[in-house]
Amino acid sequence: MVWLFLVLFAYFLNAVSTLISKWLLIKSIPEPVVFTFYIGVLNLIALVLIPFGFYFPGFNYVLVAIFSGVFFGLGFYFLARALRIDQASQVAPMVGGLQPIFVLLFAIWFLPEKLSQGQYVGVLFLVLGSLIMAYEFSRRRVFTEGMKDIILSSVFFGLSYALLKLVYLQQGFVSGFVWTRIGTFLLVIALAALPGNWHKIKNNLKGTGEKVKGIFVLAQILGAASFLIIAYAISLGPVTVINAMQGVQYAILFLLVVVLARRYPHLLDEPLSKKIIVQKSLAIGLIIIGLVLII
Repeated sequence: MVWLFLVLFAYFLNAVSTLISKWLLIKSIPEPVVFTFYIGVLNLIALVLIPFGFYFPGFNYVLVAIFSGVFFGLGFYFLARALRIDQASQVAPMVGGLQPIFVLLFAIWFLPEKLSQGQYVGVLFLVLGSLIMAYEFSRRRVFTEGMKDIILSSVFFGLSYALLKLVYLQQGFVSGFVWTRIGTFLLVIALAALPGNWHKIKNNLKGTGEKVKGIFVLAQILGAASFLIIAYAISLGPVTVINAMQGVQYAILFLLVVVLARRYPHLLDEPLSKKIIVQKSLAIGLIIIGLVLII
């Protein structure tokens, strides 16, 4: 169960990264393509693993890994688009609630992975907790302004993670991880080549101060570290369960928003009321039940 503790730590790092990303999208770096580009470039850090088991497993296996990385980049791009429109404490749980459903569907399709009955129930609780975390009771709707981007992000992330598990089964962690990161890098190069995107990437950080640039880099490092840990955990444990555990990340994200909103009320566009706090607390309770069931 080493993978369980790795995943919990990774989702904490990702919650902090998501919160910083939302602040930057509001305050200083409004273009999602910029975030996606730098994430793709940072993926090249994976090349340091080449001496430790990287090899060419065959064209078909490499193609699967490349597509896993491409889909991951697309998932992140549409997530960034959604974060630009809606609250981080709503968008992230919505993606996290839908994503495991797609992971499960893709896993049933082409993975030999089997879960126990208790784990399936635990996944259900984790998904329900994530969706309740995102539901807008004040407007009685779950569909946000960025719903199209949320669904696209969930589909692409789900396909990416299911393929990632398949890649590890085919060629192991090191080689599979490096090939998938090359895929993400190729995707962002293609995005940068689209008309107008390179200008946005080149000029977006020019008007920002050194402090904002430093925070931007910190967010990407935390996000990259989180993904590396999760990617390794997927090579050890069930991808459906690990993906569904994102509910933990959203519980942490909400708690961070509560703390920051009380001290810095104008820092983030996150409405907080007694009803919302009760709603999120209920969601956190379901997430905890889900965690207990999958252990």
